[in-house]
Amino acid sequence: MATLSQQTFLRENRDLLRSPALVVGSRMYDYDDADLRVALTDLGVESVFGIDIVDGPGVDQVVDICDADAFVDQRRGSFATILCMEMITHVPQPFVLGSAVSDLLEPGGTLFLSECAVRKLSRMPADHWRFTYTGMQLLFPSLVFDDARTRMSLPRDHGGTLLPYRDHLPEVLIDQRHPDETALGFQVRRLHRRFLAKGVFGLSRLMPESSIASVARKPS
Repeated sequence: MATLSQQTFLRENRDLLRSPALVVGSRMYDYDDADLRVALTDLGVESVFGIDIVDGPGVDQVVDICDADAFVDQRRGSFATILCMEMITHVPQPFVLGSAVSDLLEPGGTLFLSECAVRKLSRMPADHWRFTYTGMQLLFPSLVFDDARTRMSLPRDHGGTLLPYRDHLPEVLIDQRHPDETALGFQVRRLHRRFLAKGVFGLSRLMPESSIASVARKPS
């Protein structure tokens, strides 16, 4: 799947896209905005291979990336571009995934990541983790992240808007009402920030759903 914000992120970094590409978690669902394979092809990536734990549209080979020794041995260092977009949150062993993906990436290759920092629970097929930018870096210690290319997005933003990444939540995410947010919810957030900024019941702020998109290179 490819959300509009993910497609925007790929376009912004199309200079790093090269063939062959691997999409981890490539299965398409009826509610997906677009197909990552098509998005990559439109950006000039000629060879795209998709793996997923479940067979279906967009899947070339069923692979459990957390139990993929045979696949890694066969394909080690053979992908110039790898995409893991909003899927590591569903993986029970993210550090195992990080090691496998790093091994599959060729020297000089690029990993494209998009992961939720704040989001409601999902059941596809399970929901295990939320990641900060530094948390994502810990999953891939052998890769070099490009801070200047890191962006934030709103999963429910159907316009595909990307925001510069900051260590704190951008003000635009706090002070503006999101189209999917009720008027009452927006006012509660404003009141909470205005009068309860020091916390209530241990909660210092209310945050909307947000994701972090980044790229990391494997040293040549």
